Amino acid sequence: MHIMKTKNQIQIADKAGISQGHLSKILSGKANPTMSTLEKVAAAMGIAVGTLIKRIAENKKFTVHGKAA
Repeated sequence: MHIMKTKNQIQIADKAGISQGHLSKILSGKANPTMSTLEKVAAAMGIAVGTLIKRIAENKKFTVHGKAA
């Protein structure tokens, strides 16, 4: 399931200090990131880390700042 457009993934990855490929794996549940990385990704997305973890677990589409990503 493609949960985020590539352009947005690149922007989020840049803000979080990780590669777009790693972010894609995290969001699809295929990576096992550290809590620190999850915190950086959540901050870059403007959501709480708990929300990020829940959405990954539920494999739901993400929204960034109120817009579908």
